Amino acid sequence: MAGSPVRYHGSITELHGLAFTATVHDCDDDHGQDITGRDEGCHTLIGEAGQSLTHVRRSSITSIASDGDDLHRAARDGDWIHLPNLGEVRFAYQESGPTRRTRWIHYYACAGRRGSISTRLVSIYSAAATRTRYTTPQERHAWQLCMALDELADTYAHPHQRRIFEEQADLVERLTQQQELNAADAAGPGR
Repeated sequence: MAGSPVRYHGSITELHGLAFTATVHDCDDDHGQDITGRDEGCHTLIGEAGQSLTHVRRSSITSIASDGDDLHRAARDGDWIHLPNLGEVRFAYQESGPTRRTRWIHYYACAGRRGSISTRLVSIYSAAATRTRYTTPQERHAWQLCMALDELADTYAHPHQRRIFEEQADLVERLTQQQELNAADAAGPGR
């Protein structure tokens, strides 16, 4: 987390929610262990107004992604998440499981060049649907567009699914328009 943006939520309550730049701080002090048993570590935080904090525990800060949200926020369609025994996958959506402690996690899977949505039942303790790395809105829209094109190709092969084909064609058109708007916004005014 050296030199990365973080949000503070430690013991100094008047600094809660403020953004800092965190660097790893080497020291010989014993900072204990976090709940997973790892060495808690130590960070130095530098604020935008020049304030600094030293000897800050890892558990007192949250990484901030480029979009300004917490890096490990609840996942949205197209975000990367981690599933046990599977690794990183693209999140689609989640539903309640058969018990209070389980969730059905739906994720995108690819077989060859074709995409589909697969499902895995997970314990809320072993896998939460939280984003594991930052994905730009353009990357997420491009992924959604690829999945919509795959679905469009699947329904085209079956004439009896005409209504579904038309819905998928509309979705592809909306996603393409969104990509064009994002590209125009990225280019800036007057371009």
